[in-house]
Amino acid sequence: MLAIITPNPDTPAETFVRQHIRLISPKKTVVVYFEGDGLSVKNIPSLKINRNFKKFSFEKLYNLIFWGYSGVIDKKNELNIINFFCEHKVSSVFAEFGPTGCLISKICKKLNLKLVVNFHGHDATVMGKRYLIRRAYRFLNSNVNTVVCGSMHFKKIVASVGISFEKIKVVPCGIELESFKNDQKKNSNLIIGVGRFVEKKAPHLSIKAFDIVQKKIPEAKLELIGGGKLYDNCKELIKNLYLEEKITLHGVKTHKFVKERLSVASIFVQHSITAKNGDTESQGVSLLEAMASKLPVVTTDHNGFKETVANETTGYLVEENDYKEMAKKIIYLLLNKNKLKTMGENGYRYAKSNYESRKIAKRLNKIIFEEG
Repeated sequence: MLAIITPNPDTPAETFVRQHIRLISPKKTVVVYFEGDGLSVKNIPSLKINRNFKKFSFEKLYNLIFWGYSGVIDKKNELNIINFFCEHKVSSVFAEFGPTGCLISKICKKLNLKLVVNFHGHDATVMGKRYLIRRAYRFLNSNVNTVVCGSMHFKKIVASVGISFEKIKVVPCGIELESFKNDQKKNSNLIIGVGRFVEKKAPHLSIKAFDIVQKKIPEAKLELIGGGKLYDNCKELIKNLYLEEKITLHGVKTHKFVKERLSVASIFVQHSITAKNGDTESQGVSLLEAMASKLPVVTTDHNGFKETVANETTGYLVEENDYKEMAKKIIYLLLNKNKLKTMGENGYRYAKSNYESRKIAKRLNKIIFEEG
């Protein structure tokens, strides 16, 4: 039996977590989580743990000294997890995000369970800069069997924060192609972006690029789906550029809504950058969803994106912060419909060959249950 440990299985943007729960080991998976209502795992054996956020305790000090991570699981909840694992005969644990792996490693050691930890981005690029987290990752490195991450580029970053290079396997997030519509009639001038309104996604730069696009192609429209700290700033920018009639900010929406809008758009745009605190993307799941919807992707040469997007074949990669070049690529595609269509079809085939969710799940299953 596999136990998947995740902070919150209901987080809208973390579709990959729910995919892992469904596909890695169907009907042989249980879930432990700390936040959310658990609606996405209501038909799966699960355990919610209320974490202990007390500033100080001797128990936390003990964990910090001997396990490298102060943790937030008290003895009562630790016992609850142990009993839950024993009840369901758990043999392997798959932890989503580095800190979650640190959190659960003590229990895995006690029960002699195999531990595989999946790093995703912020857990290495930002958290990995903190001394105590790097120390925790060095302890984790001694207890973890395998670490997985989404790209070769990101593998180097994970190794730099204390994980042995030979323990890290590159396994990208997958995409459930059959759940995306790609035979809908496309709006030939609709550009779409999906992602949180945070610094590393730089939605304001997508807006600035679109401002250039619409001056050349007035009938062009932009829709952005997501919410976050920069939402109001972007709303104000749109107002200042007099683009209220041409840009729609949908806010946070369901995954079903995202798929519906992707199915009728013609181009996907995402201007990811390295945030001031060092935060970066890992692989870019939204790029895969666009490719599954047969959309050419115009994005940045950011972190591992060049491993996800085949430049000039499935889309275009531009330098970070170069929104003017991004605008040029979008304009070119809008004026060359055959190229736009070909790139979209190339993207679908590329995603099918390299990122089909069940193939990815089989690779993870093999790592978790068969490999050392």
